Amino acid sequence: MKIIIIGAGISGLATYHALRKYAPSVQIQIYEAHHHPSPASPGSDKNETSSSSLSNPNSNSDSDSDSDSNSSNLIIGGGLGLAPNGLRALDVISPSAAKYIQQRGFECGEFVFRNQKGRKLGRMRIGGQNRYGFGEMMVARAVVHESLLFGIEEEEEENKEKTEKVVNWGRKVKEVKEREDGVDVMFEDGATESCDLVVGADGAWSKCREAIFGEEYQPQYDGLTGIGGFLPLASLSNALQEGLKVEPVTMTFSRSGFFGYSMCSNPSLPLEEQYVQWWSTYEASTPLSRDTPAQEVRTQLLNRHGMWKSPYDTPGSPASNVFLQIINSACDQMSSKKDGGRSSKWLILPRFMTPRLPFWTSLHGVSVDGRGPVEGSKGRGPVEGSKGHGRIVLVGDARSTMPPDSGQGVSCAIEDALTLALLLKHFVGPKVKDDALDKLLAESAPGVMTPAMDAEALRKLAKAYEDIRVPRVKKILRLSKRSGDEKREIGFLEEKIRNLVLFIFSYCLPDSIHDGTFGYDVQVGVDRYLAKQEWRW
Repeated sequence: MKIIIIGAGISGLATYHALRKYAPSVQIQIYEAHHHPSPASPGSDKNETSSSSLSNPNSNSDSDSDSDSNSSNLIIGGGLGLAPNGLRALDVISPSAAKYIQQRGFECGEFVFRNQKGRKLGRMRIGGQNRYGFGEMMVARAVVHESLLFGIEEEEEENKEKTEKVVNWGRKVKEVKEREDGVDVMFEDGATESCDLVVGADGAWSKCREAIFGEEYQPQYDGLTGIGGFLPLASLSNALQEGLKVEPVTMTFSRSGFFGYSMCSNPSLPLEEQYVQWWSTYEASTPLSRDTPAQEVRTQLLNRHGMWKSPYDTPGSPASNVFLQIINSACDQMSSKKDGGRSSKWLILPRFMTPRLPFWTSLHGVSVDGRGPVEGSKGRGPVEGSKGHGRIVLVGDARSTMPPDSGQGVSCAIEDALTLALLLKHFVGPKVKDDALDKLLAESAPGVMTPAMDAEALRKLAKAYEDIRVPRVKKILRLSKRSGDEKREIGFLEEKIRNLVLFIFSYCLPDSIHDGTFGYDVQVGVDRYLAKQEWRW
């Protein structure tokens, strides 16, 4: 059996590791539009790319990137929070990757909420290792990507005699077409590769999603724009450095925008190797372009956040106001390329969100001409009596862009990968009872199934994947929409309601409120689903 993964971002690489663990005999190839990235530190200008594939249609991967494939900021960049459920799933897939992140990221116990006047509105306790076995890691996205990439590069090094690489860099996909007995992947260089199953890990502008839905579910700008980056901890005032020891993650709300900052490096590292990540989110009908000059960005950020207050402002030193120093330091470093460019790259990310998809696989049919709904469908509903074969499966941002407000984008992508691999093991693994067929399989190459078995197994896999993953992700998306709306322009009354909700959320609800999200165990979820469904098959 041959599987092609489109996209070498976090979800694509996580899917590879999961499949390699649970389906070791399957042949797997990854194709990525961009060239091989250079490993880098959290704030590096060479940090591979940006934070989600929400703004560039020129990428195969699940992370957004500059269209210039020679840019030093290509595949992954920005910061993120890797939740306990995501780290748990990653630890199952690749314990070495989970350890790599834990050694470099910052494990936080709570988020602090404040308003623009510096008043504390509440805090969110994460639960951490005591409750969930894993903590919330604030970390550079590049670190997560590197943790998964290193394992693959080690594998390639050990198998130098193989002519094919695991990750094929610089191969941009033009089109994906499902057949009854396979899938054809066509590249812009004119080449075509065929396989049994395609995993679409190619982000918001997914070619794999287009293969199923055509142009019906293209990403749309949702009116929110984010700007963020990294700063060396040592470049900040003593008062803010001390404040970060007490409140390492602070989220500040106003009636016209949001500003957050947090530690994102392991505190055991030397001071000069520790970084702070920062991000501003605001509503804008026309977002800034990604190449906006630093001075213009500074002006906009200062107009929005320059007068905000923090208990960690330095008395008698206006220049050391928390928000002023973060904005000015970021803009100064962007302009002057201080410290060799190590922390001078920021990201301007207009948020492009895909409409909710009715399904995440090609089991229900595929687009006939690449322009309209799937064959036989009425509007956006599932297809009755479809001819789909379930040979295209979407993961990560390809199946639904997760807004940063969810704090679950990467975590859910890793859960997708593990779920898919466990189901592949269950349905494609050797479960044959017929002696003649057993003999046929034994005489075949490892991992090879008869066409009829292969087709039926993939249909069952596609259905199970949707049954397990769609309800969970939809629930998280509903919750994150509320969080995102809090960062839009709001009125006086709406502000009071938001502050009251944050107070109740912080002080009146038990820690168990997060158990459904942070305590989720993919292996347990898959086992329970299969136990309930087995009798039907």
